[in-house]
Amino acid sequence: MIAFWKRFAKLNTCEILVKNAIVKKNRMVRMKKRIISALIILTMILILPLDVIAHPGRTDSSGGHKDNNNKSGLGSYHYHCGGHPPHLHSNGACPYSPSGNSNQTKQMPAIVYPSKVNFENILKEISIGDSHIVKGYVYPSNANDKSFTWKSSDETIATVDSNGQIIGVRAGTVTISAITSNDKVSAFNVKIIEVVAKSIAIDSEINTMNINDTARLTATIAPENTTNKDITWISSDEAIATIDSSGQIRGMGAGTVTISAISSNDKVSAVSVEIFEVIATGIVIDNKIDVISIGDTTKLSATITPANATYKDIVWKSSNIKTATIDNEGNLVALDTGKTTISAMQKDIQTSFELAVKQIEADSIRIIPPLDKLNAGNSLLLDVEIIPQNTFDQTIKWEVSDGSIATIEGNTLLAHKSGKIIISATSSNGKNDTIEIEVDSNSWWRKFFSFTQK
Repeated sequence: MIAFWKRFAKLNTCEILVKNAIVKKNRMVRMKKRIISALIILTMILILPLDVIAHPGRTDSSGGHKDNNNKSGLGSYHYHCGGHPPHLHSNGACPYSPSGNSNQTKQMPAIVYPSKVNFENILKEISIGDSHIVKGYVYPSNANDKSFTWKSSDETIATVDSNGQIIGVRAGTVTISAITSNDKVSAFNVKIIEVVAKSIAIDSEINTMNINDTARLTATIAPENTTNKDITWISSDEAIATIDSSGQIRGMGAGTVTISAISSNDKVSAVSVEIFEVIATGIVIDNKIDVISIGDTTKLSATITPANATYKDIVWKSSNIKTATIDNEGNLVALDTGKTTISAMQKDIQTSFELAVKQIEADSIRIIPPLDKLNAGNSLLLDVEIIPQNTFDQTIKWEVSDGSIATIEGNTLLAHKSGKIIISATSSNGKNDTIEIEVDSNSWWRKFFSFTQK
């Protein structure tokens, strides 16, 4: 019995070991399958073209899908027929489908992508400021998207708008490009050139002018769209005429001068202008005088006719500089009595007048008031104020109205008897002043006061 149980226990142990071995084997098999599957997947990943996994997205009913980032390089749409790499269906046929197979699955119309843009009406050169329209056509003509954009490589040289209109801005070479929706670029070069002057002509008909006169000259450059319209003006002799950058000419001296207008590319137009002198025909002294006193000054002026006479400078002259002098500004100074001839002289004509210089005379005199009363038998010294004080002849003539009442000896008044008298003082040139004096009778007490007055 014990032996039976030992044998039974031994059998159970073997069964357990067998079951464990089977489980372990199954685990190993599953592990191998997993490893093999992983290796297969890894191999497929390494073997398949990169383009297949270059982008995500499910295929649509046409068997293709969008590729907005164009990772495949085939545009924004392509196919993956039969798991093949991304491709296009040219003319609606899949390149991986067997040709001539009537059982071939019907393909949906393929998208036709632009390959380039063809141009029409290209110009190699355009002038600054000019415009020109170039036509562009997407190729192939059956491309689904025929849109494209224009672009200038340097808009400071030329611009191009959405209609293909090119406008020249400055001299240089620029590349004009047309870019399709799938980034295909077609381009051509355009040279922007200056429009140079072909001719220049002075418009103004000015052939003569006077010295000191001014006039404006103008010139026209052809063609009208010349890029640089700067004009340089030149005078052949600036001693005869000058001309500034604006074309203003001024007569400087008598003679003939050539005035030239020169364009930026050295085209020349010239005119001959004769400059004349306007001769003075008359001269008049405006404020001449006949007499002046010693020490007096005055300023003389003169007018030349005609008013547009070329030379208006006047030279003044005194024939007797001891009597009077005059400078070129017309300032005259009287120095001594006498006569002199004052002349005003222009280059072509002159005039003159005689001037007398006399002593300074009194303008007025005033008797300095003495006592208004004087006693008979007494005397009074008379005095007078002469204006101006530097009057040359200061001689005064004294007179009394009644010589029986008083007399005058020199400038002393002598009272004789009572009464009223008028004393008169007169200068050498007739200026006069008078006063009234009363003479009292010569009583004893007046004699006393008369003594004190003396």
